[in-house]
Amino acid sequence: LSNQNFGLYNGSVLTGRVFRDTGVGAGVPNNAVQDGSEPGIAGVSVRATDSGGGTTFDSTVTDGAGNYTLWIPASAGANPVRVVQANAGGFVST
Repeated sequence: LSNQNFGLYNGSVLTGRVFRDTGVGAGVPNNAVQDGSEPGIAGVSVRATDSGGGTTFDSTVTDGAGNYTLWIPASAGANPVRVVQANAGGFVST
């Protein structure tokens, strides 16, 4: 096979979703679990930092379904990584 290119990443990848925890569609409201048909929230800024928030490893904005992917470099080591999102107007974290 020709033109088969592969990139190797030395680190970890973290994926998630920011969603409206309203309980819509038989979900449970404000339980911090996406259940029922609770929709994702697009355009939310999300970043991965060290536990103190002083070092940002990666940042992104959620897609149309509220999904995000953050790349954590191997240099973060075995230290805790914190995921921080900027709450959209009118929203609080659950």
